[in-house]
Amino acid sequence: MSQTDAAIATDLALAGLEFIERITTEVHFPLPAPDQGPASCRVEHGRFDSAPDEIVDVNDPDMPAKVNAGWWRMANEFELFDERREFLLGVNYSDPDAVGDEYRWVRVRLRRVS
Repeated sequence: MSQTDAAIATDLALAGLEFIERITTEVHFPLPAPDQGPASCRVEHGRFDSAPDEIVDVNDPDMPAKVNAGWWRMANEFELFDERREFLLGVNYSDPDAVGDEYRWVRVRLRRVS
């Protein structure tokens, strides 16, 4: 049995995302993202265009902020967001005990932190 949109919305909220809708139409992708990995990676991990302030070590106390800043730059640079600052996310709707995956696209936006 598949998970409901409400269950998916609850899980996404824990990650700071607001569920808007499940997509049932054809999806058009933004510019191709680089295949080198996140902006916070070093050259030896496949990145060659990371800004020095984005590169982060796993033990760096500023790791979350640096990773988020790099992700934000890449998301904007590669047109992840639409004009409403929303984006698509692939979500597995299958029941946690299911054998196969049931991926669907959902439209989400970053939740505002107050």
